[in-house]
Amino acid sequence: PTTKKMVAAMCSAVKTNDFSLAWSLADRLPKLCDGFGVALEAAEARLECACCILEMGNTRASIKFFQDAASRYHSSPHHRGVSLWLLGHALWKMGGYENEAILAWRKSIKIFGSIQQESRFISSEKQEWYQARQHEMRKTLKAEMMKRGITSEFVPPKRKHEQRTRKQAALSQTFLKK
Repeated sequence: PTTKKMVAAMCSAVKTNDFSLAWSLADRLPKLCDGFGVALEAAEARLECACCILEMGNTRASIKFFQDAASRYHSSPHHRGVSLWLLGHALWKMGGYENEAILAWRKSIKIFGSIQQESRFISSEKQEWYQARQHEMRKTLKAEMMKRGITSEFVPPKRKHEQRTRKQAALSQTFLKK
């Protein structure tokens, strides 16, 4: 109950542009959840924080929270897939991380495909839902790539004068390790 109240307060603070309160809650919430020792709750808290931080306009900080959330969803492939999709969205929004965005979205599509294939464990209605999401995801991935003039799923490194900053490179390496 405490974490749900904190999440609600954080979301409310974002909607009312009380960003200092929202940041304070986003800083405290993951630490609180870590103390409970429940992995899913810790991952969910980070995902909620990431969404609020992205809504506040700090894409770079949201990416770190999305990465952390995705890495903590060990026992929930559905939530890991959602986290990776949202991570990819933030990476596209940030710009300069096309390869990482494509990779995140491909992983998400693959996870949803694996879930959908587990026909003996999920209902036909859920199988259809996962199939529809995969179709939407592929369509969105293709549209994002076309919008940016990307013709393959690997974007070659930029020329020397267009190289990424050290921070961008570090962020990229952090993502690729996950």
